[in-house]
Amino acid sequence: MELIKRTVNLNNLPEGDLFFNISIEQTIDNLGIFTNTPFYHDVLNFDKLNSNDMFGRPDNTDISAWFSNNSIHVSGLTESRVEELATYDLINKYQINFDVEKNNYVNHLGDEIDGVSRITNISDGLIEYVFDAKNDPNIGTIYQNNGILYRDTNNRTSFEFKQEGNNNFNSSLEAIYKEEYLIGVTDVLETKNDIFIDRGNTTVMERMLKMSEVNSLDHLENYGNGYFNIIRG
Repeated sequence: MELIKRTVNLNNLPEGDLFFNISIEQTIDNLGIFTNTPFYHDVLNFDKLNSNDMFGRPDNTDISAWFSNNSIHVSGLTESRVEELATYDLINKYQINFDVEKNNYVNHLGDEIDGVSRITNISDGLIEYVFDAKNDPNIGTIYQNNGILYRDTNNRTSFEFKQEGNNNFNSSLEAIYKEEYLIGVTDVLETKNDIFIDRGNTTVMERMLKMSEVNSLDHLENYGNGYFNIIRG
């Protein structure tokens, strides 16, 4: 890894926010497909780990102890996505509270979320919009608990959402191991059994097969509105 050092004199910078654009590149080797190894549950208590667990996880430990429901507020800068919520209306391209997309899903607590993607506010050069947010009074505000909130203003886009901690939706207790014979393979082999054979005009047997449909010379002359070019001697 190459180490790059730069010195910046802060006294010569104007007051306000300081942003550094850092380009990070890396080469990734294709490691192929990994396989999950299920962990062992206790026979009498399904919510606890069994002593037969081979990956060093403490025996008789509650499985829930490996997860955390701590809600963390995440925010930052990103690229605008407002065009994904544009309508086909040439006059009013961006419409407030118009659901461009609806999607019902279940979160890690088992609660059903009535998720919508819409623009929630347009005012003074500010556009606020959400993706997959719960359709309730908190949508588009700092109290929004689901989905992602975006704010576009002055050619700058910020986002924020509440991370739901480590749960059984985004974390797994199963160890993974590499199957060496699958190195370089990134997808499971897909077999398609719907095969369609189109016998076109370029087929060698095309004209011969058509001849089987002709019963007389008159039929041959009229076949296919003059399909055969008949030359009389």
